[in-house]
Amino acid sequence: MNKKLKNGLLQAFEAPLPDRREEFLKSLSYPRIPKWQLWLLQAKFIKKRTWIGSVGIFFLLFLLCQKDRLLFGNRQEIGMISALTPMFALFASMELIRSRQYRMEELEMSTRFSLGNVLLIRINLLGMMNMLLFLLLAPFLAMEHKVTYWQAGIYLLLPYLITSFLTLLTVCYMKAGDISFVCFAISAGVMIAFGTAAYRKPVIYEMEYIGGWLLAAGIFLLLLIRQIIMITRNGEKYVWNFQLTE
Repeated sequence: MNKKLKNGLLQAFEAPLPDRREEFLKSLSYPRIPKWQLWLLQAKFIKKRTWIGSVGIFFLLFLLCQKDRLLFGNRQEIGMISALTPMFALFASMELIRSRQYRMEELEMSTRFSLGNVLLIRINLLGMMNMLLFLLLAPFLAMEHKVTYWQAGIYLLLPYLITSFLTLLTVCYMKAGDISFVCFAISAGVMIAFGTAAYRKPVIYEMEYIGGWLLAAGIFLLLLIRQIIMITRNGEKYVWNFQLTE
């Protein structure tokens, strides 16, 4: 619809603000479930291939962490390994866009729990799974390539954060087209960028540049959190759905 016409209709037929909507919804007698049970249901809903894919990538990176597997210099090997972490974000984004791919979003919005709330839970579940895998992977990278534990963690985390933010931004704002292709292109682009940087400029993985890595990781972490908050706020208008958890 034409934006000017849409704004005109909103001004001409402005709906009154709801009065005591929250109190009314809370007064309705409908079965509720505990929040932990909702989280468990969403964990079961996530496809097994997503969990298996993430664990498979972990074992691939674990094998590559063994010294001299990639036949590059020490710092180049660190960069090549960290450049593969966007695959974790790619698997997560494929799970988040499943409703969009099968054109089930409108149906999910009308069901027991709001789509925004459900997406938030899935994001947290997938994110916690990936963080656990990073925590397990970082010590091996640190030991084999003679860097500190937290230094290895930052190298693994930054490409993942960048990909997660960009794919989540795409999921939120891209309303048409093949989103899966765009998410794949974003992940591939980040992997190529970090892989090229590791091959041509391995010096950026020296300790003297860790401040820049920390700053970039902090910025993209804040951007990612902001994007997740926006998803939550977009779902808050479906107050009916939010009243069905205890």
